Amino acid sequence: MKMKLTMALTIAIVTVISEGCNPDPVLPIIVVGSPTNNRPPVANAGPDQTITMLTSYTTASLNGNNSHDSNGMALQFSWRQISGPSNCFLQGSMSAECMVYHLDNSGVYSFELKVWNNNGADLDTTDISVLDPTYCQAVRSEVAVGLTFLSNLPGQIQEPEIIVAGNKLIIPAWFSNQSGLISKNIYMYDRVTQSWTTIQASQARIGVTTIAAGNKIFFAGGVDTYNDNYTATSVVDIYDLSTNSWSVTNLSEARGNCKAVVAGGKVFFAGGIKNNEVLSNKIDIYDLETNSWSTDQLPGGARVVGAAINVSNKVFFCGGYTRFEDPTGFGNTLTTPIPSIDIYDINGSQWSTDTMLVNKGNFAAIGLNEKVYFAGGVTNIAATFHVEELNVNTMNSSSSCLHQPMDCFNDKSAVVKNELVIFFTYSPISGIERNKFDIYNTQTSVWSIGVLPPDSFSSNSLTAIASVNNEIFVIIDNKLYKMNL
Repeated sequence: MKMKLTMALTIAIVTVISEGCNPDPVLPIIVVGSPTNNRPPVANAGPDQTITMLTSYTTASLNGNNSHDSNGMALQFSWRQISGPSNCFLQGSMSAECMVYHLDNSGVYSFELKVWNNNGADLDTTDISVLDPTYCQAVRSEVAVGLTFLSNLPGQIQEPEIIVAGNKLIIPAWFSNQSGLISKNIYMYDRVTQSWTTIQASQARIGVTTIAAGNKIFFAGGVDTYNDNYTATSVVDIYDLSTNSWSVTNLSEARGNCKAVVAGGKVFFAGGIKNNEVLSNKIDIYDLETNSWSTDQLPGGARVVGAAINVSNKVFFCGGYTRFEDPTGFGNTLTTPIPSIDIYDINGSQWSTDTMLVNKGNFAAIGLNEKVYFAGGVTNIAATFHVEELNVNTMNSSSSCLHQPMDCFNDKSAVVKNELVIFFTYSPISGIERNKFDIYNTQTSVWSIGVLPPDSFSSNSLTAIASVNNEIFVIIDNKLYKMNL
């Protein structure tokens, strides 16, 4: 796809005439001018590209390094978009290599490269074709969903989650938006009496892993702060609902941000962040019958696990992050998602490994009918709408799509009602319709969009969701609702 500026060869025609009355015919002599050393450079914008969208902002790179000058003179570069959707922008447009960000709409994006020096200039073009995935359901019906207000939360919570235990909804309040302080408060909502009780863990912390096993609720590990003095704890507070009493035990090493799952009469706490921001490969296993601990290791290596799921007597530790660093200069964050799946067979006490279709973290995960669903998440620093449906018997996967990208601050962002899987979270992404969420019918394989009243969200607060006995409970803007779906 070249637009060339060419130099013409110098041609001289010389006429030779013989003397006399009858001259010989005129013979033209063609003289080619001497080659010049001042030839213009040659632009090369690289081959056309085809990209399938997976994330909230798709990126691509343009490379003009194959442009050249015959004399080896240095070149100057300039990239610009000449046609296609207008949502993208260029970074490094005056360099040979240029990044293209926010290829968010399907279509053909055309770019022009200009190279020049004292010998002249040249132009070349290249196209980036951005496609919607073929496995995405194009047309989706919308379902109006109502909310029944139950209560305001007793206090402000920054990152809410709901854990179901018996007739109680457990809502930890580790951090208060109002005070800006770390807390040890835990709110319990009685679904029968519709009343609140506040209990307190042994110490204030954040990054705590909370999970219910029967009448016991475990609050494991955590850190005292995310500032420079990052100090993890090994403390596990256990609250017994049947006796309204506390006991305290410990993980084998201090760490926060574990992922936990109950399977085979045991509670598994996997991975996480230790002191000095070192990632852990440890699995601590608590036996609910003997109240004793044992340990194991993640075959896929140290990481902050993306999700832990129990399906068909197998435990799946899926995806997650392998680095905790400060790539932007604005504070440490988890980076480098991986696709690893570590699988523990409860019956055979054996490990095996597999991989997800997409490497990611911050995704919702849930198991139903011998399948595991990995929805949304962050891959390559961008939120994705990709959904993987993994058959745990065959270990074969298929892909589908949410209607918009979803970035989950915890993996408890999916619930089941009858044969429907509901994926619900607040994603802090520009352009996301916050009052809409995705519903997947596992019997018909049809997607629909749940639509809450447009005034459901009044602030940028994160959300939480849980289900019990086919009832769905959600937290929006520090209010507890029942979802009418």
